Amino acid sequence: MLSQIGVIYGVPVLYLWFPKSAEEVMAYLNHWDGIVRVFQCSDQVALEVSPFTFRRTCFYTTVIDLTKDLQQIWSTFDKKSCRYEINKSIKIPHSILINERWEDAIQLVNQSIGRKRYRRPISWREVQEIKRCCEVFSVVYENKVLVTHFVLVDYPVRARLLLSATEDRQNAVFRGLISALNRTLHWFEIQYYKEKGVQMYDFGGIVVDPDSPLYSIAQFKLSFGGNIISENNLWLSKHAAVRFCCSAAVRLTSLILKIVVRHRS
Repeated sequence: MLSQIGVIYGVPVLYLWFPKSAEEVMAYLNHWDGIVRVFQCSDQVALEVSPFTFRRTCFYTTVIDLTKDLQQIWSTFDKKSCRYEINKSIKIPHSILINERWEDAIQLVNQSIGRKRYRRPISWREVQEIKRCCEVFSVVYENKVLVTHFVLVDYPVRARLLLSATEDRQNAVFRGLISALNRTLHWFEIQYYKEKGVQMYDFGGIVVDPDSPLYSIAQFKLSFGGNIISENNLWLSKHAAVRFCCSAAVRLTSLILKIVVRHRS
Protein backbone atom coordinates (compact mmCIF):
# COMPACT_ATOMS: atom_id res chain seq x y z
CA MET A 1 0.00 0.00 0.00
CA LEU A 2 1.11 3.55 -0.72
CA SER A 3 0.23 6.72 1.20
CA GLN A 4 0.25 10.36 0.13
CA ILE A 5 -0.88 13.65 1.63
CA GLY A 6 -3.01 15.81 -0.63
CA VAL A 7 -5.03 18.98 -0.26
CA ILE A 8 -8.67 19.48 -1.23
CA TYR A 9 -10.01 23.03 -0.91
CA GLY A 10 -7.20 23.85 1.47
CA VAL A 11 -7.88 20.84 3.72
CA PRO A 12 -5.18 18.14 4.11
CA VAL A 13 -6.41 14.73 2.99
CA LEU A 14 -4.64 11.40 3.44
CA TYR A 15 -4.58 9.23 0.30
CA LEU A 16 -4.20 5.45 0.62
CA TRP A 17 -3.59 3.45 -2.55
CA PHE A 18 -4.30 -0.27 -3.05
CA PRO A 19 -4.78 -1.37 0.59
CA LYS A 20 -4.85 -5.13 0.85
CA SER A 21 -6.69 -5.30 4.17
CA ALA A 22 -9.00 -3.27 6.39
CA GLU A 23 -6.33 -3.41 9.09
CA GLU A 24 -3.98 -1.38 6.88
CA VAL A 25 -6.64 1.28 6.41
CA MET A 26 -7.59 1.42 10.07
CA ALA A 27 -3.96 1.78 11.15
CA TYR A 28 -3.85 5.09 9.26
CA LEU A 29 -7.42 6.17 10.01
CA ASN A 30 -6.93 5.86 13.77
CA HIS A 31 -4.03 8.34 13.65
CA TRP A 32 -5.50 10.84 11.17
CA ASP A 33 -8.05 13.41 12.33
CA GLY A 34 -9.07 14.54 8.86
CA ILE A 35 -10.51 12.86 5.79
CA VAL A 36 -8.98 9.71 4.33
CA ARG A 37 -9.38 8.77 0.68
CA VAL A 38 -8.87 5.12 -0.24
CA PHE A 39 -8.17 4.30 -3.87
CA GLN A 40 -8.76 0.97 -5.55
CA CYS A 41 -9.53 -1.42 -2.74
CA SER A 42 -11.38 -4.73 -2.88
CA ASP A 43 -15.04 -5.24 -2.02
CA GLN A 44 -13.99 -7.03 1.16
CA VAL A 45 -11.88 -4.11 2.39
CA ALA A 46 -14.68 -1.67 1.50
CA LEU A 47 -17.18 -3.76 3.45
CA GLU A 48 -15.01 -3.98 6.56
CA VAL A 49 -14.36 -0.22 6.76
CA SER A 50 -17.94 0.74 5.81
CA PRO A 51 -18.81 2.02 9.33
CA PHE A 52 -16.34 4.85 8.71
CA THR A 53 -17.23 5.48 5.06
CA PHE A 54 -19.36 8.40 3.91
CA ARG A 55 -18.92 7.86 0.19
CA ARG A 56 -18.14 4.82 -1.94
CA THR A 57 -17.81 4.71 -5.72
CA CYS A 58 -17.04 1.92 -8.16
CA PHE A 59 -13.79 2.29 -10.08
CA TYR A 60 -13.14 0.41 -13.31
CA THR A 61 -9.72 -0.02 -14.78
CA THR A 62 -7.90 -2.27 -17.21
CA VAL A 63 -4.78 -4.14 -16.13
CA ILE A 64 -2.11 -6.23 -17.84
CA ASP A 65 -0.74 -9.32 -16.12
CA LEU A 66 3.02 -8.81 -16.22
CA THR A 67 3.71 -12.36 -15.07
CA LYS A 68 2.87 -13.48 -18.61
CA ASP A 69 5.49 -13.82 -21.33
CA LEU A 70 6.12 -10.60 -23.27
CA GLN A 71 5.09 -12.28 -26.51
CA GLN A 72 1.80 -13.27 -24.92
CA ILE A 73 1.24 -9.69 -23.80
CA TRP A 74 2.13 -8.33 -27.25
CA SER A 75 -0.25 -10.76 -28.94
CA THR A 76 -3.23 -9.31 -27.03
CA PHE A 77 -2.60 -5.81 -28.43
CA ASP A 78 -5.00 -4.79 -31.17
CA LYS A 79 -3.17 -5.40 -34.44
CA LYS A 80 -4.43 -2.36 -36.33
CA SER A 81 -4.69 0.39 -33.75
CA CYS A 82 -1.97 -0.65 -31.32
CA ARG A 83 0.75 -2.87 -32.75
CA TYR A 84 0.80 -0.93 -36.02
CA GLU A 85 1.30 2.38 -34.21
CA ILE A 86 4.06 0.98 -32.00
CA ASN A 87 5.88 -0.45 -35.03
CA LYS A 88 5.41 2.89 -36.79
CA SER A 89 7.29 4.66 -33.99
CA ILE A 90 10.46 2.71 -34.88
CA LYS A 91 10.87 5.05 -37.84
CA ILE A 92 10.45 8.16 -35.67
CA PRO A 93 13.73 9.37 -34.14
CA HIS A 94 13.00 9.69 -30.42
CA SER A 95 14.36 8.86 -26.99
CA ILE A 96 12.68 7.77 -23.75
CA LEU A 97 13.75 9.28 -20.45
CA ILE A 98 13.13 7.88 -16.96
CA ASN A 99 12.96 10.31 -14.03
CA GLU A 100 14.57 13.13 -16.01
CA ARG A 101 13.34 16.57 -17.09
CA TRP A 102 10.69 16.62 -14.34
CA GLU A 103 9.98 20.30 -14.90
CA ASP A 104 9.22 19.74 -18.58
CA ALA A 105 6.95 16.81 -17.72
CA ILE A 106 5.02 18.81 -15.10
CA GLN A 107 4.69 21.70 -17.53
CA LEU A 108 3.30 19.40 -20.22
CA VAL A 109 0.73 17.99 -17.77
CA ASN A 110 -0.37 21.45 -16.65
CA GLN A 111 -0.68 22.60 -20.26
CA SER A 112 -2.91 19.59 -20.93
CA ILE A 113 -5.00 20.39 -17.84
CA GLY A 114 -5.33 23.97 -19.09
CA ARG A 115 -6.74 22.75 -22.41
CA LYS A 116 -9.05 20.07 -21.03
CA ARG A 117 -9.89 21.60 -17.62
CA TYR A 118 -10.46 18.24 -15.93
CA ARG A 119 -8.79 19.30 -12.68
CA ARG A 120 -6.72 22.04 -11.09
CA PRO A 121 -3.11 22.48 -12.23
CA ILE A 122 -0.54 20.47 -10.31
CA SER A 123 0.72 22.52 -7.37
CA TRP A 124 4.25 22.67 -5.98
CA ARG A 125 3.12 20.57 -3.00
CA GLU A 126 1.67 17.91 -5.29
CA VAL A 127 4.92 17.82 -7.24
CA GLN A 128 6.79 16.87 -4.06
CA GLU A 129 4.36 14.01 -3.34
CA ILE A 130 4.49 12.85 -6.95
CA LYS A 131 8.28 12.74 -6.87
CA ARG A 132 8.15 10.67 -3.68
CA CYS A 133 5.74 8.03 -4.99
CA CYS A 134 5.98 8.09 -8.78
CA GLU A 135 8.33 7.55 -11.66
CA VAL A 136 8.11 9.76 -14.73
CA PHE A 137 8.58 8.49 -18.28
CA SER A 138 8.89 10.93 -21.18
CA VAL A 139 9.29 10.69 -24.93
CA VAL A 140 11.61 13.32 -26.37
CA TYR A 141 11.50 14.29 -30.04
CA GLU A 142 13.89 16.93 -31.35
CA ASN A 143 14.76 17.84 -27.75
CA LYS A 144 11.10 18.47 -26.89
CA VAL A 145 9.02 16.37 -24.47
CA LEU A 146 5.99 15.28 -26.52
CA VAL A 147 4.52 12.61 -24.22
CA THR A 148 4.84 12.06 -20.49
CA HIS A 149 3.45 9.50 -18.03
CA PHE A 150 3.57 9.61 -14.24
CA VAL A 151 3.40 6.07 -12.86
CA LEU A 152 2.56 5.28 -9.24
CA VAL A 153 4.45 2.16 -8.17
CA ASP A 154 3.54 -0.20 -5.34
CA TYR A 155 6.41 -2.71 -5.62
CA PRO A 156 6.13 -5.55 -6.43
CA VAL A 157 2.37 -5.64 -6.98
CA ARG A 158 1.27 -2.83 -9.26
CA ALA A 159 2.46 0.00 -11.51
CA ARG A 160 -0.44 2.38 -12.05
CA LEU A 161 -0.68 5.23 -14.55
CA LEU A 162 -1.46 8.31 -12.46
CA LEU A 163 -1.16 11.18 -14.93
CA SER A 164 -0.42 11.43 -18.63
CA ALA A 165 -0.15 14.23 -21.13
CA THR A 166 0.84 14.88 -24.71
CA GLU A 167 1.72 17.88 -26.79
CA ASP A 168 -1.37 19.63 -28.18
CA ARG A 169 -2.71 17.47 -31.03
CA GLN A 170 -3.88 20.63 -32.78
CA ASN A 171 -0.23 21.39 -33.46
CA ALA A 172 0.20 20.15 -37.03
CA VAL A 173 3.95 19.64 -36.54
CA PHE A 174 3.41 16.87 -33.99
CA ARG A 175 -0.09 15.60 -34.77
CA GLY A 176 1.11 12.60 -36.77
CA LEU A 177 3.62 11.53 -34.12
CA ILE A 178 1.76 11.65 -30.83
CA SER A 179 -0.41 8.55 -31.07
CA ALA A 180 2.48 6.27 -32.04
CA LEU A 181 4.83 7.70 -29.42
CA ASN A 182 2.18 7.55 -26.69
CA ARG A 183 1.53 3.86 -27.37
CA THR A 184 5.26 3.19 -27.55
CA LEU A 185 5.73 4.76 -24.12
CA HIS A 186 3.10 2.43 -22.62
CA TRP A 187 4.80 -0.56 -24.24
CA PHE A 188 8.15 0.59 -22.88
CA GLU A 189 6.69 0.86 -19.35
CA ILE A 190 5.12 -2.58 -19.60
CA GLN A 191 8.49 -4.08 -20.50
CA TYR A 192 10.31 -1.98 -17.90
CA TYR A 193 8.09 -3.04 -14.99
CA LYS A 194 7.97 -6.66 -16.07
CA GLU A 195 11.77 -6.69 -15.93
CA LYS A 196 11.58 -5.10 -12.45
CA GLY A 197 9.37 -7.97 -11.27
CA VAL A 198 6.14 -5.96 -10.93
CA GLN A 199 3.08 -8.16 -11.31
CA MET A 200 0.53 -5.79 -12.83
CA TYR A 201 0.39 -2.72 -15.12
CA ASP A 202 -2.71 -0.61 -14.42
CA PHE A 203 -3.88 1.91 -17.03
CA GLY A 204 -5.34 4.15 -14.32
CA GLY A 205 -9.06 3.87 -14.90
CA ILE A 206 -11.61 3.67 -17.69
CA VAL A 207 -15.26 4.51 -18.25
CA VAL A 208 -17.38 1.55 -19.34
CA ASP A 209 -20.32 3.53 -20.73
CA PRO A 210 -20.02 3.71 -24.56
CA ASP A 211 -22.07 6.92 -24.54
CA SER A 212 -19.60 8.74 -22.30
CA PRO A 213 -17.49 11.48 -23.94
CA LEU A 214 -14.49 9.81 -22.27
CA TYR A 215 -15.10 6.42 -23.88
CA SER A 216 -12.55 7.08 -26.64
CA ILE A 217 -9.85 7.14 -23.93
CA ALA A 218 -11.14 3.79 -22.67
CA GLN A 219 -10.95 2.38 -26.20
CA PHE A 220 -7.33 3.52 -26.42
CA LYS A 221 -6.47 1.71 -23.17
CA LEU A 222 -8.48 -1.39 -24.08
CA SER A 223 -6.58 -1.71 -27.37
CA PHE A 224 -3.66 -3.02 -25.27
CA GLY A 225 -5.69 -6.06 -24.27
CA GLY A 226 -5.63 -6.70 -20.56
CA ASN A 227 -8.53 -7.37 -18.21
CA ILE A 228 -11.20 -5.02 -16.92
CA ILE A 229 -11.47 -5.12 -13.14
CA SER A 230 -13.78 -3.36 -10.70
CA GLU A 231 -12.47 -1.86 -7.46
CA ASN A 232 -13.67 0.73 -4.92
CA ASN A 233 -12.78 4.31 -4.08
CA LEU A 234 -13.76 5.41 -0.57
CA TRP A 235 -14.01 8.57 1.51
CA LEU A 236 -13.67 8.00 5.25
CA SER A 237 -13.42 9.74 8.60
CA LYS A 238 -13.22 8.35 12.12
CA HIS A 239 -15.42 11.22 13.34
CA ALA A 240 -19.19 10.75 12.99
CA ALA A 241 -19.81 14.50 12.74
CA VAL A 242 -17.36 14.81 9.85
CA ARG A 243 -18.98 11.87 8.06
CA PHE A 244 -22.45 13.39 8.51
CA CYS A 245 -21.43 16.84 7.20
CA CYS A 246 -19.45 15.45 4.27
CA SER A 247 -22.22 13.04 3.31
CA ALA A 248 -24.75 15.90 3.34
CA ALA A 249 -22.41 18.01 1.20
CA VAL A 250 -22.05 15.18 -1.33
CA ARG A 251 -25.85 14.76 -1.58
CA LEU A 252 -26.36 18.52 -1.96
CA THR A 253 -23.71 18.74 -4.68
CA SER A 254 -25.30 15.82 -6.53
CA LEU A 255 -28.73 17.47 -6.33
CA ILE A 256 -27.39 20.78 -7.66
CA LEU A 257 -25.67 19.03 -10.58
CA LYS A 258 -28.89 17.21 -11.47
CA ILE A 259 -30.82 20.50 -11.44
CA VAL A 260 -28.19 22.17 -13.63
CA VAL A 261 -28.20 19.30 -16.14
CA ARG A 262 -32.00 19.26 -16.24
CA HIS A 263 -32.09 23.03 -16.77
CA ARG A 264 -29.58 22.84 -19.65
CA SER A 265 -31.52 20.07 -21.37
